[in-house]
Amino acid sequence: MNKLISFIVMCFCLLPLGCKETINETIVVGLESLTDPRIKPKVISTNPPMNSEGPYENFGTALEVRFNKIMNYRTLRHAFYLSSPSGDVRADTNVYPSKEDDSYTIVPKRIDGSSAFRWRLGQNYLLIIDTTAQDVNGNSLRPEFRMTFKPEPYFRVRNIYPRSDEIDIYLGSIISLSFNSNVDTSIFSSIHIDLPITGEWEFQSRTTNIDSAYIYFDSDDELSTNTRYTITIDDSAHDTEGNILIHGFTSSFTTASFRVISTYPYDGSQNLRPRNPYINVQFNEMLDTSTIRNSFRVAPMLDGSVRVGENGRYFTFSPLYSLSPSTTYAVTIDTTIRSKSGARLAEPYHFSFTTEKFRVESTSPRNGETDFYGNTRVAIAFNAEIDTGSVRTAFTITPIVQGLFNFDYSGVFYFSPIIPLPVSTSFTVTISAAMRARGGTPLDEAYTFSFQTAPFKVITSNPPNGFTNVPRSTTITFGFTYLIDTLNASRAFSISPQVEGRFLFPPQLAAFIYSPNEPLAPYTIYTVTLDTTLSSISGDRLRTPYRLEFATGN
Repeated sequence: MNKLISFIVMCFCLLPLGCKETINETIVVGLESLTDPRIKPKVISTNPPMNSEGPYENFGTALEVRFNKIMNYRTLRHAFYLSSPSGDVRADTNVYPSKEDDSYTIVPKRIDGSSAFRWRLGQNYLLIIDTTAQDVNGNSLRPEFRMTFKPEPYFRVRNIYPRSDEIDIYLGSIISLSFNSNVDTSIFSSIHIDLPITGEWEFQSRTTNIDSAYIYFDSDDELSTNTRYTITIDDSAHDTEGNILIHGFTSSFTTASFRVISTYPYDGSQNLRPRNPYINVQFNEMLDTSTIRNSFRVAPMLDGSVRVGENGRYFTFSPLYSLSPSTTYAVTIDTTIRSKSGARLAEPYHFSFTTEKFRVESTSPRNGETDFYGNTRVAIAFNAEIDTGSVRTAFTITPIVQGLFNFDYSGVFYFSPIIPLPVSTSFTVTISAAMRARGGTPLDEAYTFSFQTAPFKVITSNPPNGFTNVPRSTTITFGFTYLIDTLNASRAFSISPQVEGRFLFPPQLAAFIYSPNEPLAPYTIYTVTLDTTLSSISGDRLRTPYRLEFATGN
């Protein structure tokens, strides 16, 4: 499609309609002309234009050349020649084709390769495409193509940031200038900012070198809100070679008014988690912190604390309690809030968000878990702080288990069985709709999950099974899913080679320790066996013997 549009434009340029003259060419109707072997290759357009003088719009350093044919890329690599009277430039041998395949980009390089390329002031350049360039049909470019151009006829400002006449500029923006030729510190006194702003001009670092064509203003303070700044450069300013800035330079921009630039939650947020919430409001200028508290309101009203951010541009409100589920909160920052410079909001700022419904967020054990340790408490976590008075009514466990509840006041409650849950048993827990959040919001519907307790078994050992180079002074420890019957532990334990020792039983821990009386033998493999007579305090035995092997070091 792009090729067809280009073709139509070229056809119209042949008509006497005032279209800019292009390089003479033969045009054959149809896109197939790009690969028609009967058509000889020609250059039909260039950027910059042929035999012209700049400065040019939308032109940096790379040259663009367009042909009437799709060209053989390999032949182009060494067909381009770029030169100057000072002999400081060459064409990069890497020629980059466009998406249309009939347009190519040539990148200039410095002969000495010392730094990034820049066109020299007042210098003419010559581009040659010789007859070794061929199209895809093998037709050579004849005669060779030649063009001259002068991209930078005089010393000038290439770019300024913020751009001229730009508005709503961020207050932390850095004013920067780039020239088309190197400058030194003598130019600094020729640059003026019309409003008082403390700081100094500096050279800007570009990659690994200091490029003295780029400077920026290192300001001690931010720009002022809603202010128009004008940067003027005297016409006496010059580059390092004495070239004068003809007609001088003037550019203006306007900063943004004092305003809110972001919030959390953002306006219109839905399904926000009520528990552990915070509200964050960020501005484009440092705040007068004394004005925050009285200017900030939330409806429904919330108690909480305000903390100002490190950069002074934002504050965070942390509610004392969790938010109410299924509730829309409206936040207002009124015009009494001020920036550090005394600016006020043009109008009150409003945003709102809605919390999600009251729900169970997670459980321990997880629904469907099949290896839950029976001496562990059951935990239920919600997305909001809970009404602890509703827990006992809402909670049921089947089969029925006696236990106690405790709360950490963060939206979680725990059920601790008085005695360990029986092994290999399925349980179902239900939290009915009688469960309420702090403030009274109920669950929409009952929540149910199921789990199965683990069998009595070994879950850890130290040393771990298969370890080598174990210290000879080691003790041997086993951990279990349930508290053990200490009376039969010694009878169920055996070690080979035999080692005399004693058994230790940490209180309320599902574990025991065997402590040898003497250091173990060096470089010896030990085998420890727990047989099926080992049981929990509830009388449940190991289903299969447990075997542990390890080897000592020196």
